Amino acid sequence: MVYRRASQPFCYCAGGLVLASNIDLDGLVKVGNTDADFHFTFETGEPPHPHSCVLRWPGRYGLELHRLNAEWLMTSRFGAAFQVSGDGRQIVGFCVGGQPTAVFNDILVRRVLPRVATLRGRIALHASAVGKHGRALVLLGPSKAGKSTIAAALALRHSWDILSDDICVLDFGSKVTVAPMGTGVCLWPDSQKALDFPADSCRAMPAYPGKIHFEGFTADSIHVTARRQSAKSNYGSVRPLRRQCRAITCPIRKATPPWHPW
Repeated sequence: MVYRRASQPFCYCAGGLVLASNIDLDGLVKVGNTDADFHFTFETGEPPHPHSCVLRWPGRYGLELHRLNAEWLMTSRFGAAFQVSGDGRQIVGFCVGGQPTAVFNDILVRRVLPRVATLRGRIALHASAVGKHGRALVLLGPSKAGKSTIAAALALRHSWDILSDDICVLDFGSKVTVAPMGTGVCLWPDSQKALDFPADSCRAMPAYPGKIHFEGFTADSIHVTARRQSAKSNYGSVRPLRRQCRAITCPIRKATPPWHPW
């Protein structure tokens, strides 16, 4: 595909990279006009027909990853499709009806961009992350383990910055850093009730009846706190927080992850 860069007046921080977009996006931190690391363009036409499906993710969105010769196509049962260049520098979005919807925006920010960041050398973890005083805390665990609830509680009660929700992006430079992905966290009603969120900081989540998005606070990229590693673990200090949720405050051993199939 020949990528056409329409006027892209909007710039955002996404996984430690600068994203330029031709439409305004919710859920990302805006930055000033600067050189972009990758580009997003919304098109009103039909998405390309996928060649072959290489991966299906379980879950509400019905996400599928398809081959497109040297490129990728991610589709959703909600009519959103995203064509990604092989080097991750170009993303083209399509949506049924020709206009971006709230669900389209949510899939792009919370599902597509973190995975595209891995094509640019980042590591994506199923985790939430918060930061304070220059240190980051990464919360790991399966779905419904309490990662987002703990992140929201730390932000609401103790003024921690929310760095990411659900997918945490790590950048391995001279130091391991947590690169902010999206703003806020998404919570079920029981967490909202227990933490008593102010109504003006919450909004309904698209495609998630009853689930809300808490905006919280967002910081710049922040270092992961270093701790001594044990000989029996790839992690340093790992401790239980709630149910099956675990927190790590140490560098994660650098590896070269296979980027296929994301």
